Amino acid sequence: VQYGFADEPGRWDHAPSAFIARWPNENSAQGVIVLDSGDTILPFKSYVQSPITLEIQDGFVKSIHGAGLDAKYLRDYMASFRDPDGYAVSHLGWGLHDRAKWTMLGMYDKRQTNAMDARSYYGNFMFSTGPNAEAGGSRHTPCHLDIPMSCCTVAIDGEIMVRDNDVIPAAQKVT
Repeated sequence: VQYGFADEPGRWDHAPSAFIARWPNENSAQGVIVLDSGDTILPFKSYVQSPITLEIQDGFVKSIHGAGLDAKYLRDYMASFRDPDGYAVSHLGWGLHDRAKWTMLGMYDKRQTNAMDARSYYGNFMFSTGPNAEAGGSRHTPCHLDIPMSCCTVAIDGEIMVRDNDVIPAAQKVT
């Protein structure tokens, strides 16, 4: 839980973020992430121009595929750290801020923004790699990516949380 401030040693908070975040158990994440045009890769502070596919096995990105520059740039950037922990799934979540806009990144000088709109706009899916020590994990790698994605369906243990950028309230969930 976050309150907008860190009130004791060892706590972490992110005041303006307005997103749900969950750190999966280490080595547990499985699946495929497909980044598409308009998704954002942070810290690059740029929009994806061509599809990138990330294959996740046992909590780590095992392969990065794509025909365009985006996939090559991402592969080379992550490899430059020479740190296997940089490929680990860090945290996952979705944005809840109804006034944040994914388009805002294009309005700012890259040096003048930390891209909070991209991280927190309503209904995005945030996929992150690298460190997890903030949540009690063992990884302290400097290779950290936040990747907010649009138009996704997000399900946790088969329960849909977000469908095409719309957060599904608990009252609408079928039990």
